[in-house]
Amino acid sequence: WALDFQEGKNSDALEEVDKAIAIDPNNALAYAFRAEVLIDSGLFDNIDDAAEASRKALALDTHLMETRRARA
Repeated sequence: WALDFQEGKNSDALEEVDKAIAIDPNNALAYAFRAEVLIDSGLFDNIDDAAEASRKALALDTHLMETRRARA
């Protein structure tokens, strides 16, 4: 999913990260990345979803740099 995100394919990246979360709902990195993708989309409709994903990421792993970055 990182490649899709880097290439600006937010919808593809979001689909892939949602698959990762479905496989492992305790994947903090996937939730952090989901928040980044939603924020990067630039749509204000996604703000609440991004905030929820970042809270979940941080709740799962407070030490992972990406979870803290997603919360910022």
